[in-house]
Amino acid sequence: MGHNVEFIAPGDYIIGGLFNVHEGYVSANSIPLIDTCERATFNTHGYHLLQALRLAIEEINNSSSLLPNITLGYELYDTCSASANIYGTLKIISQCSASNITIQNNFTDYRTKAIAVVGPAKSSSSFVTSSILSMFLVPEISYGASHKYLSDKQIYPSFLRTIPSDSLQVKLMLQLLQRFNWTWIAIVGSDDAYGSQGLQDLYTLATGHGICVPYHGLIPYTLNRSDIKKMVAGIQNSRVKVIVVFALASYVNIFFEEVVDANITGCVWIGSEDWSADVQIAQIPNLHSIGSILGVSISEIQFPELLDFEISYVNSFKGKDTRYGCNQICQECRAFTLQDMSTPSPFSMSFAFNVYSAVYTIAYGLHELLHCKSGQCVKDIAYPWQLLEKVKKVNFTLYNQSVSFDSNGDPSTGYGIGMWSWNEDSPIFRIIGSYNKMTGILQLNGTLKWHTKDNSVPESFCSKPCDNGERRVQTGFYTCCFNCFSCPEMTFLNKSCKDKIKFIF
Repeated sequence: MGHNVEFIAPGDYIIGGLFNVHEGYVSANSIPLIDTCERATFNTHGYHLLQALRLAIEEINNSSSLLPNITLGYELYDTCSASANIYGTLKIISQCSASNITIQNNFTDYRTKAIAVVGPAKSSSSFVTSSILSMFLVPEISYGASHKYLSDKQIYPSFLRTIPSDSLQVKLMLQLLQRFNWTWIAIVGSDDAYGSQGLQDLYTLATGHGICVPYHGLIPYTLNRSDIKKMVAGIQNSRVKVIVVFALASYVNIFFEEVVDANITGCVWIGSEDWSADVQIAQIPNLHSIGSILGVSISEIQFPELLDFEISYVNSFKGKDTRYGCNQICQECRAFTLQDMSTPSPFSMSFAFNVYSAVYTIAYGLHELLHCKSGQCVKDIAYPWQLLEKVKKVNFTLYNQSVSFDSNGDPSTGYGIGMWSWNEDSPIFRIIGSYNKMTGILQLNGTLKWHTKDNSVPESFCSKPCDNGERRVQTGFYTCCFNCFSCPEMTFLNKSCKDKIKFIF
């Protein structure tokens, strides 16, 4: 990646950034080389997040109270592939005056080029970066990596995040299933760390609470359509009406294209936060025909300052000759912002806020470390491990959102719940509820608009509940499948003992 104005800026303290400005690149190299990201597809969402970091740093540098007389700089890297992700991480932790990395037993006097890192977006990438950065106790704050194992501070002591852990997401999904008495479900995951762990955790939790899962499977990494067709057929054969799709957005597009082609209708689809609010997925032709789509979502934040910042950035190029001193990324980002910045999706804006709050977290940590309360910061050598201790303890508010972390480096925030509506000219993802991390309470706001006749709540069960005066007799493997038989005379069903028959004397 070239040193363009949007990717590097000087400062007293440097923040590293890892963003998927391009995606979908698979290296064909037979030898270990760093991939050239410009060969991959430009990722508008990733570039949007990168600009959120630039906005936060510009605001902080212009503030007279947060870090007075201190300037933050940045060095940002495109993580289009595994090799590019490692390259960016190693560059970030190289020593200030050189490009080399010295491994030593005592990290307390080791100075890295960047004092902290924001990113990367994915859990699979974060496992690599956090393993490296934790060796030097460099604070790393991810805006999108939600895998539960990253909460393990024995393995990843310097990792924090501004997105909730998947453990919380799975608990929310269970409560949603219980709220509507959906006991006969399928679970689909993406074939990666995020999807496979999410599927496993939800399966264990759901079956432990009396919910039956007659079908579960992983969307293959190869995205082979023949294999995906077999998955869709398996879902149809299971006769479920509720399907949880715990997957990365990059897997979901092809999966739902096959669901539409199979003419599956009248179902409820519950999405994980990575794809549920994605506008591009909602625009799949005839997606509205498959039924009602609910989804876990990070909290929706109104963030107009980012839109103004990006428009100003685009306007700064007007009238300039862009043939020289500007690479493909610049050209792509200008084309993107000119066309799309007038209508940014809530999905992108909410994730952008995760980046924005991560940068402010670092700034508040530096505020304490550099003794800035007096009105002037003490410009001194600051080591990453010192900043890490301060970052863990931050507690501040941005846009009426509290920003703090628990002992695992997870945020205090919960999740939102949304539902897609196709009644308008274009699909809209409406927030219909929330899940509070502290209380564990699921709250739904108002009446949901189901894609059913008379707006009735869809049902999904193997056997209908028995009536009063009847007892259940299980049929087959699943406890959710049973026949109902009348209780013998002079007996009653003690519900506290489930289906045991008690005699009355």
